[in-house]
Amino acid sequence: MVQFPELSKEILRKGISVKSLTTFGVGAAVPILIEPRTLDEATHVFNLLKQEGINYKLIGNGSNLVLPDEALVDIALVRLMFKQHTPQLNYQGVSLALDDINIGEITKGEKVILEIPASFSMMGISRQTSALGLSGLEYSAGIPGTLGGAVRMNAGSHGSQLSDIILSVKVWDPKLQQIVELVNGGMLSFEYRHCSLDSDSIILSAQLDLVIRDAEDVKEKRASALKYRKETQPLSMPSAGSVFRNPTSDLSAAKILDDLGLKGYRVGGVMLSEMHSNWIVRVADQAKAMDVLRLVEDLKSVALKNTGIELREEIIFW
Repeated sequence: MVQFPELSKEILRKGISVKSLTTFGVGAAVPILIEPRTLDEATHVFNLLKQEGINYKLIGNGSNLVLPDEALVDIALVRLMFKQHTPQLNYQGVSLALDDINIGEITKGEKVILEIPASFSMMGISRQTSALGLSGLEYSAGIPGTLGGAVRMNAGSHGSQLSDIILSVKVWDPKLQQIVELVNGGMLSFEYRHCSLDSDSIILSAQLDLVIRDAEDVKEKRASALKYRKETQPLSMPSAGSVFRNPTSDLSAAKILDDLGLKGYRVGGVMLSEMHSNWIVRVADQAKAMDVLRLVEDLKSVALKNTGIELREEIIFW
């Protein structure tokens, strides 16, 4: 197991249960978890890992991730915890903490720029912005991941995706050992559930282009999106959200699996949800990551054999 005597106990944790790291809650306990609380701490950690030649993986809220059944003994996990950094709203060249902004002083219909740390939850920031009448993130109500993960996967729902409102993304470039700002449409491009960032780039924050609307209208739109999620997705059961990407904009993976009668198909301690046919849910405490992988492979095999369509995973296996 890798050791880090240079790091304080406040940011270095050992033997962490996967149930506190991922929404699926399967896999072996994580031997080492490093949680930088500030940008300076994060910079120190990444420099130290590079200096010591230690491999690491970044984790957010673990809402799209299945950890392996074997312990990650030679890998350190890093989870950014920038709680001291708050979302900053920029209006007419003035930048203030979102909590300090009087939205009522801004004319409805005007655009503002909101910079959000990568460690903030999508659900939390959607709730906060909608309550203030900041429009653009209503659709993300119920998305359980962090902003960093949402940028990486270009999270979307209800016909919207995060790239629609991203202006730029700040990353830690491990090759250059420095912070780089990438502008959307320039050095950064997005596709369906994908962005062009290198896999080893660390997302630190993103600037979003939002619009001031009537707060009640924005809250109603968000509530509608959340209501739809609760009615159609098994949010109360451990899962990693949508399993497969939609093959086309007109054909969903859920419809393919539903038409094949695969709802309720079970392998070990996991099952294809009977509520939503593109969600795998954990139905037993002793479920394993291998159960999830075998179920995914079974579903892909049945779909390919019967429809000729090769389904591609949206969830990530380590």
